[in-house]
Amino acid sequence: MTEQSLKNNFLVAMPSLRDPNFSQTVVYVLGHDQQGARGVVINRPTGLALSEVLKKTGIRAKEGVEIPDAVYIGGPVQTERGCVLHERARAYMLSEQVTDGLVFTISKDVLEDIAQGRGPAKRLFFLGYAGWEPGQLEAELVAGDWITVGADPAVIFDVPPQQRYEAALKLLGLDMQALQFSSGKAGHA
Repeated sequence: MTEQSLKNNFLVAMPSLRDPNFSQTVVYVLGHDQQGARGVVINRPTGLALSEVLKKTGIRAKEGVEIPDAVYIGGPVQTERGCVLHERARAYMLSEQVTDGLVFTISKDVLEDIAQGRGPAKRLFFLGYAGWEPGQLEAELVAGDWITVGADPAVIFDVPPQQRYEAALKLLGLDMQALQFSSGKAGHA
C-alpha cells in the first residue's frame, strides 16, 4: 500500500490497458486506503437517460422538470446499483463527502430531489462502480496501466464525456498522440 491516498484523483488508462471495462477511461477515485480503492468511470455514458431510470424506480418527475442526464457505466462492480456523484447540496441519507465540494450518494432521496427539480445542479448518475482489493491498484500502477493526476471538477461536470479522456491528459500536459508513443511506463503526477 502506498503512503499517499489517491482519493480525489483521476486514474487515466494508458493505451496499453486492454481490459474492456477500463480501456480509454478516466476513473474518479472516491476512496483509497488500506482496504483498497473505489471510484467511478466518468467517460462512459450508456445511452440510457436518467429519466428512464427514475420511471423504472417509480419516481415521478414534477411537471415541467426536465431530466436530460445521461446514465454512466461507473464500473464493473454492482452494475445493478445506482449512485450519484454531485456537487455539495443538502444532506442525503447515504452520502459520503469526497471533498469540500463533491459528494457521493447512494440513497434514493437524491433522485427524488432531482425529480422535483431541487437536486444538485452538477451531478452524474452511475450504474456500478470500479473497485480494487488492497494492493491491486498499486500493482496496476506499477505495471503501467494507469497515470494519476489530481481531479478537476470541471472535467467531471463541464466537459462532454467523449472529451474527458483528453481533458484529463491535458491536466498532465499530455495529449493522446504523446501518450501512444510513450515507452509504456506510467508515472504519477
